[in-house]
Amino acid sequence: MKNRSGGDCRINPNALDLSHARKTTLTTSRLALRGFTPVDAVSLHRILSEPSILQYFSKTDAPDLERVRGLIERQLLQWQEHRLGWWAVTLKSQTGLIGWNGF
Repeated sequence: MKNRSGGDCRINPNALDLSHARKTTLTTSRLALRGFTPVDAVSLHRILSEPSILQYFSKTDAPDLERVRGLIERQLLQWQEHRLGWWAVTLKSQTGLIGWNGF
């Protein structure tokens, strides 16, 4: 996958500081918001393949798994460099990804 300037976007998740992503940073009575981890790629891919989700995007073709991995990698870099980005959303009682939010 290429970044915006045409360079290779593949990063080594082991080289990143993921300590912020391993901690729950915000909770409600039902939900937990945390940083993404590379493990979330399959779940996010499943979510982004749902037609009921894609109808709200300007591009309605589901991304392939490699593209989703690239999205998460960019979010990991965003959090590491700027301490902001997408939040992974889980049910507080479970660890599986149910969605995302953020900017």
